[in-house]
Amino acid sequence: FAAFEDENSLSDLAKPFKIPEGTKITYVRTADDLQPITKGEASIYFFPRGRTQKAHIQLESPDGQTQYTIKVEPLTGRVTIVDGLEDLVLPDDPNDEEDDLGKDRQRRSL
Repeated sequence: FAAFEDENSLSDLAKPFKIPEGTKITYVRTADDLQPITKGEASIYFFPRGRTQKAHIQLESPDGQTQYTIKVEPLTGRVTIVDGLEDLVLPDDPNDEEDDLGKDRQRRSL
């Protein structure tokens, strides 16, 4: 017997990304932070059904030559890792930004 992968499986989500030893977290910012956190402790909250805060986490190797940004999407909890440093830029009006699907967020009233 052998294992097989269904074409609709989520196996790509389980592939680990190994962070080199000595890597430092240099910056954390969520959509709720007025300024990036560069010292001390930072928190990113996760909620039921996989939701979380929009966040960027910047990592740097000890020699400063390698840099990554971990981007956390709020609606899906999806995490992507990109080369280089990307600051989390927040709009002046939070209703002006796009959601995880690239659609305009609109103010809703009940």
